Amino acid sequence: DLPNLTVTEAAPTHWLDFRRYSSAQVAAFNKVQFDLMKAARPDLPVIHNFMGRFTEFDHYEVAATLDVASWDSYPIGHLAVSNESDEVKAAYFRQGEPDAQGLQHDIYRAVGHGRWWIMEQQPGPVNWAEYKPDPLPGMARLWAWEAFAHGAEVVSYFRWRQAPFAQEQMHAGLLRPDSKEAPGYFEAEQVARELKELGIDGVARKGRVAIVYDYQSEWAWQIQPQAKGFSHHQHVRNCYVPLRKRGVDVDILPPSTTDFAGYDVVIIPALFSWNEPLREAIANYEGHLLIGPRSGSKTENFSIPAALAPDLPQNLLDARVARVDSTDPRRTVSVKGGGAVGHWRERLETRAQVVIEDEEDFPVLVAQGRLHYLAASGDRALMQRIIDHMLSEAEVPTLGLPAGVRCRTRGKWRIYLNYGDTVARLSPAADESGYVLGGAEIAAAGVTVALLATAG
Repeated sequence: DLPNLTVTEAAPTHWLDFRRYSSAQVAAFNKVQFDLMKAARPDLPVIHNFMGRFTEFDHYEVAATLDVASWDSYPIGHLAVSNESDEVKAAYFRQGEPDAQGLQHDIYRAVGHGRWWIMEQQPGPVNWAEYKPDPLPGMARLWAWEAFAHGAEVVSYFRWRQAPFAQEQMHAGLLRPDSKEAPGYFEAEQVARELKELGIDGVARKGRVAIVYDYQSEWAWQIQPQAKGFSHHQHVRNCYVPLRKRGVDVDILPPSTTDFAGYDVVIIPALFSWNEPLREAIANYEGHLLIGPRSGSKTENFSIPAALAPDLPQNLLDARVARVDSTDPRRTVSVKGGGAVGHWRERLETRAQVVIEDEEDFPVLVAQGRLHYLAASGDRALMQRIIDHMLSEAEVPTLGLPAGVRCRTRGKWRIYLNYGDTVARLSPAADESGYVLGGAEIAAAGVTVALLATAG
């Protein structure tokens, strides 16, 4: 039965089963197409293009029968319709938010089992957002370089020529409607030339830090948010952004992961429910683990576990959530030492070490051995502080990046990208032998490529 037309609201497990069923139907249809195409041309890769911040079905499940995952990258359009603050939107309205594309790139690298493309890259103003700013000169080049830095095999701009008719006639292309070159054309041409001159090859270097990303958790918290706007995706971002600000390469892992070996830090934010393989991965992991709020707070059938959240064995974490306080995110509580919590705060019963507590003396971050548990949603200052703590504990090297600058390592190159609208100055990293494209001064919307002393 469908979870609608019920006398009262449908049970959460009813809605979740419907979401699982709907996702499975998408995956099954994709497999039918995959099998047909592979039967006809087994020598060609099968690709499906996904979209940014789209979670209506489980992309891991669909990509089980794909050779390559691709996605449609529209940095400025997506920023305009995002829930970012007015301050962020004003600072990056011609560039896109500095971490939005990187996160999607890393998600689709995981979805595609390491192989991924950009099927549609924004080359100029779009036609579908409330406002359609012209990108800062250089951004069409930067976005392409960023994709390649994160391991893309192909970047394809949409579209080749701006159509003079129909619904998308105001959507920019590499060529204008009169077939003359638009600004994006010259930037795409420049990227192609630079890639060839440098001989960029290899793949995105495996990160020392990984974050578990789960589509089912996104559905679960849409079904029962308990705090308006509570989101698994947002909690992933809250951990991802501080890592990127420190120049740390990040991998995304699916919740089906059975082994965390090779990672110094693994982060699991707001995960709906544990599955047995993930429980085993946690139990056997010898690195540093950060588990975020609300993780393990439900069974796979959407009930509260008998042991209460986070539902981990006491030898791993002696803590349980006794009560939850959810509030308007504008109503925050300061944290001792800096930062604030709000929106979601858990009251813990714990014998674990209290690492950070708020001004009301409630534990915010507790630790037992190498496992840390975060019992609240933190603001940017607190999340940066917590991520810095985890990196320090695990002795993961970081970079001192200027505001608005991000980087990613591919093969033997580290690629720096300046999302800011002013010149930034880089400090050479100890593992770099010199710059091979650009230099220490990186222009607004600029790109600098450093050669690593040892290839990764």
